[in-house]
Amino acid sequence: MFVFHKIKKIRCLPFFTVWAKFEDGRQVAYNMASLFDRFEIFKTFQTIPGLFETARISAGGYGIEWNDDIDIAAEEIYVNGTPLELEPEKPPRGEVCPTCRQMIRRSSEMQKKASIMNLSKRKHKAGRKVNPNSKRQQAIRAKVTAAAR
Repeated sequence: MFVFHKIKKIRCLPFFTVWAKFEDGRQVAYNMASLFDRFEIFKTFQTIPGLFETARISAGGYGIEWNDDIDIAAEEIYVNGTPLELEPEKPPRGEVCPTCRQMIRRSSEMQKKASIMNLSKRKHKAGRKVNPNSKRQQAIRAKVTAAAR
């Protein structure tokens, strides 16, 4: 009897490596760069920035897919991947993603304060004038004064 290995969780790592956790608990790292020479379609990861990071688990967990043209079977990853013991760490907050070089967006305290300040200065909302005496605007002004202290 043949058993299909289903992917439970994935994460895109630097240098076109995919980390996958299977339902049986096995964790595997699979380097997609090894497929660039054998299959032309995988070279699009190098030419289209950010495409590799859009990976998602296919329906049922039987593989990983990126778009209608690019996918890989879970069995290929399970059999030919490098087994790992620990789950890779997520990049720290406020850092640059090592793969796509984009800022990892997480709100810092400074960003939250700036957002509150902008809300307090707003005169229009969706084309309507904002009532400066509304409870919401009063609460925002109170937050602004508390943040300024």
